[in-house]
Amino acid sequence: MFHSESAFTSLSKDTTLAVTTGDSSSTLIAEGMGTVNILSDNQTLKLPNSLCVPKLGCNIVSLLKTFDKKLIINQDKDSFILTAKGKEILQGKTEKNLIKVDYHLPTVHKTIAKESPWHERLRRAGRSIIKLMGLPPSDDLCKVCNLNKIHWLPFKDHFEPADLPLDCVHVDLVGPISPP
Repeated sequence: MFHSESAFTSLSKDTTLAVTTGDSSSTLIAEGMGTVNILSDNQTLKLPNSLCVPKLGCNIVSLLKTFDKKLIINQDKDSFILTAKGKEILQGKTEKNLIKVDYHLPTVHKTIAKESPWHERLRRAGRSIIKLMGLPPSDDLCKVCNLNKIHWLPFKDHFEPADLPLDCVHVDLVGPISPP
């Protein structure tokens, strides 16, 4: 379980689980499940099905899950080494009956998909033209197109221009009306 979304190389927010802490006095909510890669001594340990629990005080790795990966823990008096297939993967210290791992989370670079490039390539062609050409339509709102559609703003002294449809609505209200 990891408390920061930035630790995940992939994260699906489809999973929501209740997590009970060791003292069972409080329940935390896992807001997603994904894969975390841990770097230690130039080795990478991939942890799939890790939970994202934002209110968790520290990151926790299940020993039972490490046994599933056929990892071996060699322990000295106050330190340990985690090996797999004879290769050292992690090392750390034991303090107050807790295992502390010296690790670094790799930097994850994520890109956010831009709107359909065809809309831009075809000089801001409308959805109907893009659909006629058999190209994949985009549901994204083009900022340039929205700004070009604004010709005249009522009350220009009082309001900022809107960027999205229904961002700002001007309505004339009349009432109360008593029908005859």
